[in-house]
Amino acid sequence: PAAPPASPPPVPTPKDVADRQSGQGSDEETVTVTQKRLSLMMTREKDQGRQSALRDLAAEAGLDPDSVDAEQIKQVLGDAKKLKEAQLSEEQRREAAFADREKAITAKETTAAETLAAAQAKLQEAQRTSALIGLGAADADLEDALVLLDKALAETPDADADAIAEAAKDLKKRRPALFGT
Repeated sequence: PAAPPASPPPVPTPKDVADRQSGQGSDEETVTVTQKRLSLMMTREKDQGRQSALRDLAAEAGLDPDSVDAEQIKQVLGDAKKLKEAQLSEEQRREAAFADREKAITAKETTAAETLAAAQAKLQEAQRTSALIGLGAADADLEDALVLLDKALAETPDADADAIAEAAKDLKKRRPALFGT
């Protein structure tokens, strides 16, 4: 008897073709996983990653990586933050104290300069008055002679005693009436 003609093989679907092609030269195998199982696997991976990160942080912080928990890490980080803030505020306090000292020194220097200027002005006035009295000026004439002498020495406000005496002598020559002559 003759063999009945063989029926042609079924036409492969696109999925069959894709499965055959992906299977060539690859170790991958298609696995079906339920959503619950996938969530469980992802949670486990996330926990392992977290534990790995905690272990790394614990090792960096000098804690025992095998018995560390998140609270210990939070404590170490909190302590480090407090220390940094304390150092920063200590530094800011020192800077403020330094600025205050600088202001105080500047104020003292200003006061000293003002006091020195006032003392020099009084010395100049005393030297001028003394030179005019020594030449015979007195009372109202002394005041007038002092104004004229100040005007004559306007170019040299810090004139020395010799310059003052010379200017007073010149004034006496020009205005002898102020000196009782």
